[in-house]
Amino acid sequence: AAIFKPLERIRYIEHWEGQIAALEAAMKKVSSANLQGFREDIDLYTAIRAMIARILEIFTDMRVLTPPEVEQHGYIPLLDAIEAKMRQDREKPR
Repeated sequence: AAIFKPLERIRYIEHWEGQIAALEAAMKKVSSANLQGFREDIDLYTAIRAMIARILEIFTDMRVLTPPEVEQHGYIPLLDAIEAKMRQDREKPR
């Protein structure tokens, strides 16, 4: 899969940065009146951008199951792995 190659993973970062920049640029072209939800969309894109590198790292570490196997198990192994890694990250001394 493409996520095992660093140059492919960086494209996910580029995608979300592009989404943020495009929405910000579009918002500058219109009046700020009644734009409820758009700022929240930018915040969501920014949060995804902040987490995507870590999530992709977790995916690349999970070489035990193939994508069809993960899908067959309802994505539970994937969610469990993400939760375990996030718990590890929180417990690491800083």
